[in-house]
Amino acid sequence: MKTITQGFLDIPVERIMVNPEQPRIYFDEGELEGLAETMREHGVIQPISVEECGDDFILHDGERRWRAAKLADLETIPAYVSAPLNGTGPRERLERALVANVQRSEMHPIEEGFAYQRLMDEFDLELKDVVKRTGKHYTRIHYCVGLLKLDKEIQQLMMARKLPCERKACDALMTIGSSEERVALARALAARNATARMIVMAVQRFKRGKNGGKKNKKGSPAEMIVKDAMPEWDALYQLGKVPPWPAVTEAVMSTCDACPLRHMASDSICGDCAQVVMLRKMLEAVK
Repeated sequence: MKTITQGFLDIPVERIMVNPEQPRIYFDEGELEGLAETMREHGVIQPISVEECGDDFILHDGERRWRAAKLADLETIPAYVSAPLNGTGPRERLERALVANVQRSEMHPIEEGFAYQRLMDEFDLELKDVVKRTGKHYTRIHYCVGLLKLDKEIQQLMMARKLPCERKACDALMTIGSSEERVALARALAARNATARMIVMAVQRFKRGKNGGKKNKKGSPAEMIVKDAMPEWDALYQLGKVPPWPAVTEAVMSTCDACPLRHMASDSICGDCAQVVMLRKMLEAVK
């Protein structure tokens, strides 16, 4: 095995191996293509960090840049080369990659959660040890690890940025006891690009419609979510009459169409919608 002088070097892209402890899971292909185009024009500005491993190298930091360099067909990439790790290799690689990613806010909270959980499970670290090694507050670590309780499909939707993972949204989703119904509602919300506030409201209406509303002959609330047919119900139906302003009518219809609960609309779920309340007040004002 040939020992390389440690420090900054240009090393062959093809001799670099992915960090087996890499905590980051999701890489946006569009962002990688954009970065690759920048590299074709300006080269790699920030070196990656690797560990010497025989004639090859193991990535510690910079997998996104390395992937983009491969897309850009670069032969070499600037890197800081460190000495091989011994018995502590797996833990140190995980810690280094984790700290590097979270310091740049590149990792998704769910990816963080997996990494923190691994540090505790595989390396017998306590929460206080993870806090010390990563520099993250214990509330952040507790929040990220808590996201792992969500269904795998919901986690994937969140990592793909199709659903927000704010605490209030996640807590609301977890109050739906059935995994099947929880995932079905999450799919419908993701299709509507729901915000955290919309998720909380949707869960509340979902539970109210299931527990206190009239039973829908077409099936349960969860089944209604995934049906292709759009019901004729909308806010104008709730009012019982159409406001005289065409612009208002058009706005009402488009708002209802964009609602994440459109597939399971009913009197019990939509009766207290803010839009319905607003329209009632508008009609009362013109009486």
